[in-house]
Amino acid sequence: MLSLALIQEALQCIPPQDRQIWLKMAMAIKSEFGNAGRDVWETWSQQADNYKPLDAAKAWRSIKGGAIGIGTLIHEAKLYGWKRDLPQHAPMSLVERNRIKIMRAESSRLAEIEILARQKAATSKAQKIWKNSYLPNLNHSYLKAKQIKPINIRQIADSLVVPLLENRVIVNLQFIQPNGTKRFLSGGKVKGCYALVGDVISGQTLYICEGWATAVSIYADQGHAVACAMNASNLLHVGQPLRIEYPKSTLVIAGDNDRLSELNGKGNTGVDAATNAAAILQCGMVLPVFPLDAPLE
Repeated sequence: MLSLALIQEALQCIPPQDRQIWLKMAMAIKSEFGNAGRDVWETWSQQADNYKPLDAAKAWRSIKGGAIGIGTLIHEAKLYGWKRDLPQHAPMSLVERNRIKIMRAESSRLAEIEILARQKAATSKAQKIWKNSYLPNLNHSYLKAKQIKPINIRQIADSLVVPLLENRVIVNLQFIQPNGTKRFLSGGKVKGCYALVGDVISGQTLYICEGWATAVSIYADQGHAVACAMNASNLLHVGQPLRIEYPKSTLVIAGDNDRLSELNGKGNTGVDAATNAAAILQCGMVLPVFPLDAPLE
């Protein structure tokens, strides 16, 4: 059995920014060491600029093992120049450390260029689709199921189209199918972007929640604008620019309560993310209150 120290050494050759590689390494480590390998994987993960503790915790919990073994990690490390026959205790030379540092930096630079190019293309596509979209059908299945109005959205074919904004410019779209299935434009930016329901009025409350349907419900109930971040991990990233853009507005995080997930031992991502965002932004927070006999879904 390979030691965790050796795996930790091999990981230093592998850039953690690529999500697919990141998940593969988690699967490989967990298949070999179980939860004992989590600290090694998390320490390596934290070297990435896009590292998110909640995302990492969720990813690790979701891995059940099986398909990918520790051999995948060894193979990946060798592709980046790791030499398996180096003694475990042998210190890496300065030349070797610098080579790996340069290679990692170049890999990150190229990945960033690719990400920005894909985001730029998605922004252009989003604006063209939005221009060609039309007012939604009030009898759209999703609207009827949620019993909400189509505020600040459009429709294309049978999909509702929700615009995601950055600096008040459309940079991405969320498509909602009649059955509730959701997807974004491939390569489009989501982090820090939001869909707006209602008009933000300086000095008045501005809510931040996860999904568009939730935003419409909050707006109908409270009468104040709502920015929907699309997912729990994005609440903070949306709140930070909004706080700067609307300094006189009172921010309130309206979190989701993932009760079923919590009962199944998978934690409550909605509450955790909302609590974290509200603490960092030093703003208010509200959570849904359910009757004791309320269904879990």
